[in-house]
Amino acid sequence: MSVKEEIISKGKSLTRAELKVLRAIVDYYPKSVLGTMSSIAMISNVSLPTVSRTITKLGYENYDIFRRAVVDEVGGEIFSPLRSLKTQPSDQDDIASSQKTFLSDLFTILNDFKDGQLPESLQRAVAMIVDEKRTVYCMGGRASRHLASLACHYFRLVRPRVISIFSQFDEEYMADVQKEDILVVFDYRRYQSSTIDVAQFFHNKKARIILFTDTWQSPISKFSDIVFSAHIELSSPLGTMVPGLIQVEMLAAALLSETRSNVAGRMQEIEEIPNR
Repeated sequence: MSVKEEIISKGKSLTRAELKVLRAIVDYYPKSVLGTMSSIAMISNVSLPTVSRTITKLGYENYDIFRRAVVDEVGGEIFSPLRSLKTQPSDQDDIASSQKTFLSDLFTILNDFKDGQLPESLQRAVAMIVDEKRTVYCMGGRASRHLASLACHYFRLVRPRVISIFSQFDEEYMADVQKEDILVVFDYRRYQSSTIDVAQFFHNKKARIILFTDTWQSPISKFSDIVFSAHIELSSPLGTMVPGLIQVEMLAAALLSETRSNVAGRMQEIEEIPNR
């Protein structure tokens, strides 16, 4: 029995208000579950305690466990570029039309994006990364590894001890992780289990975690210190990493501004290395 079938079967035991929650979940399933409890409460016009109580009656200890069950069951399918490609309208086959739609969607995302950033998160991230007593590790998933590599490159311009991790098999690096070190991790849907496992390892080591993710929020967000989220859905089956790229460059610019008086010598030395 699927998660959806299971929760529908338990509807008879719910009160009127709780049935409104179930209706909201089922009507927008599975996307309804990939957001927050607050979004479900708003859709169903009930209180947060009512949503929490409903989830418990449906057989789940809490909302996070329920959400994880849904993601594990259907996440791979609904976030698949192949599935998006198969369901894309046929009029998108025209290159000119596809380009126009893509750019229109992207500009809409970026217009919303510019007003949705939290200066406090940026300031906290800068303060953590400039602390050279900590080692900074960068890691991305299959579709976001290039963002992690770019972040790593920028960080190395302003400070030493910045390390790229490519997988959970980089044991020689992970063995050195200390309390208060920093993991800058990129995890966008489809969320990658190996990336989540590495982040959990860092969390268990009491390292700090800065997460870049989409608006549905990677499971890593539950134990991250700072989260930068971005809308990545487009008409293209592949979505877009442009908002994530902007966030990386925004962080890099803030880092450079914070360290400008001290970093010139380091950057000069880096530029001269190939000429030696």
